Amino acid sequence: MTEQATTPGTSPTRTDEAQKTVTRNDEAGRYEILVEGAVAGYTEIEADGKGRVIFPHTEIDPAYKGMGL
Repeated sequence: MTEQATTPGTSPTRTDEAQKTVTRNDEAGRYEILVEGAVAGYTEIEADGKGRVIFPHTEIDPAYKGMGL
C-alpha cells in the first residue's frame, strides 16, 4: 500500500500516520481497506471463469474520500 505524500511545511492528513490494512473478506466477496481498524472502503471481487479476478465496484466512505486510499 502506498502512503500519501505530503508537501514540506504542510500538516499531514489524518491517514498519513494511521495504521492502514487491506484484508480479503470472502464472506462479503470483497477486499476491504481499514484505517485504525475501521472499514474505510472496499472493492467487490468476482471470478470471471478464466482464472481472473474482476473488481466491478469500489467504494470509499465519504469521510475518507480524497485521502489516497
